[in-house]
Amino acid sequence: LLETGDYALVDINGHTLKYTVTSIDPMECNVTCITESTFPSTVTIPSSVKIKGENFSVVNIIDQAFKDCSNLTYIEIPNTVTTIGNSAFENCSGLMFIKSLAEEVPSTAADAFNGCPSDMTITVPETTIETYKQAIPWKNYNVTGHLAVGDYTIIENNEYSLKYTVTSIAPAECKVTCTMQPTSPVAITISSSVKIKGEDI
Repeated sequence: LLETGDYALVDINGHTLKYTVTSIDPMECNVTCITESTFPSTVTIPSSVKIKGENFSVVNIIDQAFKDCSNLTYIEIPNTVTTIGNSAFENCSGLMFIKSLAEEVPSTAADAFNGCPSDMTITVPETTIETYKQAIPWKNYNVTGHLAVGDYTIIENNEYSLKYTVTSIAPAECKVTCTMQPTSPVAITISSSVKIKGEDI
């Protein structure tokens, strides 16, 4: 029989996440990271996980869940998450991007992002941007909408600059143009993929 406290372990990109049952009715669980990746990597938290063959919604990122995960560079938070605990992402010094799918701002501890980069970008549903921008601690970071056609990044070289512009979301594709042309003969390297708003394109 399923009981509160039952759990499942899931490996993702070198991280081991532990999902623990907190409620049977409704079927809900929380998530924490028990082993950090040894290399820079990304994590997508699913909206639900199977525990003993049953689907549980992921509703809570617990206290200190990803604390000191310095190799975490990007995390996606599902729409099901309603609470983010104390120091949940504290000292995640490599965390440059958070993608929140939550259409209501999760109840988030004020110190949840302590020690994260000050220029961290958080992408949220377009209709919720202003709400996130007013919420502690989200408002302390660069809150913007999710990836959209027309978003771009510019990669500069000493002799030229390349602009990669999103042309499609699914599949994730972009085009490239040269925005600063070299003044002398030079070999130009075009990347096979680039990161725009934290996502591989």
